[in-house]
Amino acid sequence: MRFVKEFLTNALVGGVLVVLPIYLAVLLLLKGMQAAAGFVRPVAALLPENVPAVELLSLLLVLLVCFAVGLFVRTPLGRAARERIEKSLFERLPGYGLFRSLTERIAGKKALQHLEWVNCGTG
Repeated sequence: MRFVKEFLTNALVGGVLVVLPIYLAVLLLLKGMQAAAGFVRPVAALLPENVPAVELLSLLLVLLVCFAVGLFVRTPLGRAARERIEKSLFERLPGYGLFRSLTERIAGKKALQHLEWVNCGTG
């Protein structure tokens, strides 16, 4: 009975850890598209009416901003800024450390599995 309870709990927590970030990312993307719609409306007015130009252009703008932030975070200045924000803001949030360690463990396991698969293929 204990095995079933642990299995169900682990499956539920694992599912939440997968679904919740995806759900929040989609919500954030949609909110960003709503905010960007005001900026792209003048350009969208130049395109044919049968094209959903506002939605497409706002999606492209949000993805471009995400790409630029991703590039910035890879620079030494970006890494320092991320660490400073993390220490001053995020570490004060309850549960942040737990979610951070869980995601690092999950990412580490996947990286190790990938390396093991690559090494098996070359050996």
